[in-house]
Amino acid sequence: MPHYSKTRNVESNANLTDITPPDKRALYEAALRDRQRRLDELTASMTKIEDEAIKKMPTEDQRASEGPDRPQVIKKVPGFLEGEQLAEYRRLRRELDDLKKRPTPNQDLALSVNNCVARPPAAHVMIRGNPHSPGAEVGPGFPQVLGRSRPEHSGRQPGRQDERPAHRARRLDRQPEQSVDRPRAGEPPLAAPFRPRDRAKCQ
Repeated sequence: MPHYSKTRNVESNANLTDITPPDKRALYEAALRDRQRRLDELTASMTKIEDEAIKKMPTEDQRASEGPDRPQVIKKVPGFLEGEQLAEYRRLRRELDDLKKRPTPNQDLALSVNNCVARPPAAHVMIRGNPHSPGAEVGPGFPQVLGRSRPEHSGRQPGRQDERPAHRARRLDRQPEQSVDRPRAGEPPLAAPFRPRDRAKCQ
């Protein structure tokens, strides 16, 4: 069962947030819990039978079953079972496979920032894209062509304890206050970048 974060927090490694209405979400989460509980029960029952069969196998197979090669050893288990035990093992296997093949319930998922830095360092305009030449410090913002004002955030919202303020959580939409190709007031003009076709002129 994939885990989707309910909020933008730094503990989740998923980039999707479940925005399913609470009533619908409660129903499918209950169904998933019941399915997982049954999967655990089937796995435990099968493991018990498998361990009994492994005891009848050669020593090398018994040792291999204790490590990463256990799945290969498990394929030999039916050959060491018989009668009702073999029929029970096959029944458990079919039920387990059927449960795993069931589709997950429909969820309303939204692409979001889940794995972010709680206290990110200051961001700067990098002059001509050079990380060793930081310019003016910049923060979150919107493209000027959209006519939006600079985002403001008063702090954490009630009920969302692990949601970070906007200027910490959404750093992907920050916009520089000025173009990196234009010098700031009082600075000399920047030299034009060297292009490959200029090499021929120098020779």
